[in-house]
Amino acid sequence: MLKIQSLSQELQEDLRLKMKILAIGDFHGKFPSKLERRISEENPDLILSVGDFPDTTALRNLEFKYWGELKHKDSELADFVGKSRYRTLLKETLNSSLFVLKKLKSFDVPIITIYGNSETKNRDVKEYGLQGFEAQCKKLGVKLLRHGKVGFHGLDILGFSGYRGASSKGFNEVDNKTKKRLKKVNITWEKQMNKTFGLMRNPANTIFVAHDVPLGYFDVVRFKGKNPMNGKHLGDIYALNGIKKYQPAVYVCGHMHEYQGIKRIGKTRVVAIGPAYLGRAAIIELDKKNYKIGNIKFIK
Repeated sequence: MLKIQSLSQELQEDLRLKMKILAIGDFHGKFPSKLERRISEENPDLILSVGDFPDTTALRNLEFKYWGELKHKDSELADFVGKSRYRTLLKETLNSSLFVLKKLKSFDVPIITIYGNSETKNRDVKEYGLQGFEAQCKKLGVKLLRHGKVGFHGLDILGFSGYRGASSKGFNEVDNKTKKRLKKVNITWEKQMNKTFGLMRNPANTIFVAHDVPLGYFDVVRFKGKNPMNGKHLGDIYALNGIKKYQPAVYVCGHMHEYQGIKRIGKTRVVAIGPAYLGRAAIIELDKKNYKIGNIKFIK
């Protein structure tokens, strides 16, 4: 009996010395009840998000419908669906993002997020009298990292917002004018990513949060059905180069809904957290004694 009691006390002490970080993202407007329960059971001390909060299905379907017309520089989706309908769709998208943010806030712990490729920014909705993702984060007290760093109990959290599409990565045929524009986009992207990685001071105590996966890791498209990208590697080369050069302890990423798991690049654990809309996330444990990043497990 004494041995059991002693073991229980040791276990309780061990639990008190550990902190938990919830890594989550790719909600797309959904927050499954089973995921909500699992997060409550884990009782995290911090939430890190890789973005993609809103449901953009309706807008995306219309963009595909008018894909050819939208290739023209001066064309916008509102020109084809009408400004009133477009505003309604924007508002619905923003409301779905706000729904998820409020769910995360209900856990009453600090939240740090970046945005992925689905967030609607302030500048994109200003003319419609709406407030974008940045305003939502500010109102709810959510820390939004575009390209920056924050500290948390001895950890450095580096965040890199945004996503480079297939055209920027050279998968789509574009005209010469677009090629020149995309070249500038890629140069800026590489500089911003290197600058963000360069904020690192102690790699062993650093978590780098980005939306995209690095090239060659969790990046092969496995779409069910016809997709011209099936079987191709769509990861980010600049993320891969940054990881190899700077070696953060953990690189947290999402975007590719097909994957959940851990792979190593040198000393870095690349963590594909899985999509939250399917009830998936990751838990990163932190030892309070020396603030060392420990075990990583998954919510499935």
